[in-house]
Amino acid sequence: SPTYGDNQQVVQSADLDGDGKQEYIVFARGNSEKPLKILVFHEAENGAYFLMEMLQMNGAAFEQVDYVDMDGKPGSELVVGRRLSDQMMRVAAVFSFADGQSEQLINTIYAKFFTADMDANGSADLLVLREGETDVSYGSAVLYTYENGSILRSKEIRLSQRIEKMMRAKVSRLQSGETALYLSSSMNDSAIVTDVLMVKDGDLVNLNNGSKLAYSVQTLRNYYLFMDDIDDDGVMELPSLMDLRLGPNQSGEKRQQLVYWYAIDSDGYEIKKMFTFHNVDGGWYLRLDLDAMAAERMAEIGRASCREAATPSTYGTNRMRVPRRCLRCIPLRERTGSSWRQTATVSRCIEAKMLYTPENWRSAPESMASPRRA
Repeated sequence: SPTYGDNQQVVQSADLDGDGKQEYIVFARGNSEKPLKILVFHEAENGAYFLMEMLQMNGAAFEQVDYVDMDGKPGSELVVGRRLSDQMMRVAAVFSFADGQSEQLINTIYAKFFTADMDANGSADLLVLREGETDVSYGSAVLYTYENGSILRSKEIRLSQRIEKMMRAKVSRLQSGETALYLSSSMNDSAIVTDVLMVKDGDLVNLNNGSKLAYSVQTLRNYYLFMDDIDDDGVMELPSLMDLRLGPNQSGEKRQQLVYWYAIDSDGYEIKKMFTFHNVDGGWYLRLDLDAMAAERMAEIGRASCREAATPSTYGTNRMRVPRRCLRCIPLRERTGSSWRQTATVSRCIEAKMLYTPENWRSAPESMASPRRA
């Protein structure tokens, strides 16, 4: 059975031929020259099922399966990724059953693939990521679309890092509304850089195509910061760090930092969205309800000058004092065994949200900071 993605069952179902009835698709492996087999069973008029078609292909294992509408015809296309050998070479194929029998639309090598309507024409496209030509070469991306009865292939564009450095990948939207694929990769084990792939004026482009790696962020206290829809508006935000100036008698301490979240539009411009403060040791963060001018003022005055401050015990051992008027109410909870419990409620709506605990990193939400060692 497939080992990656949402569809990992041995037996799956989808309407492949567009007749309104579900076909059953079985993924099997035999001992023949082409050991990987896909058996498609169709429902007859009397309700019985018969073998509609069997697809046989070489390879070691199925990896990923998707069902999408690429050609605009009735029924879903079957997208199958498979590993050819122990050397991890992979091939993705797209099959259409609109005419009652299989037709292979695409057959291409890949390292990762994604299906999404990248060009906003109402049909899904296949976005393929590939390894570089050498072990030190950056990865690349190419887009396959279906137009006027044929498959079109975009020009290949370069990514900012090698495929093996990729840590997160999500399809989301830009601030200007277009669909984009966000790819976050580690850089020298000390930062995260994010490529943003979209279709602009009919071409696949990487908005992070400059030499300065615009969409990058250093680790926060040795923890990675990742992209997230931090304000739940359906648009992906990227993180950046803002240093807070040390106050009197704090010259030997580490600087505290705010996380500044921004979205980008189709021209690559940043749109400021939100500021947060993270206690990575305690495992929680605060959403700060303040604008950029107020955040810059906080950076100027430093934490020691905030007289109207939160109760220090709220923040655990790694304390930061923040004006009450800046904070938005978020429940403060911590994980105890398999359950959550309320640990504090502070006056005037100063509360914090538990993201993860050091004892249980793998159950943490994907979005924010995760330990660099993971």
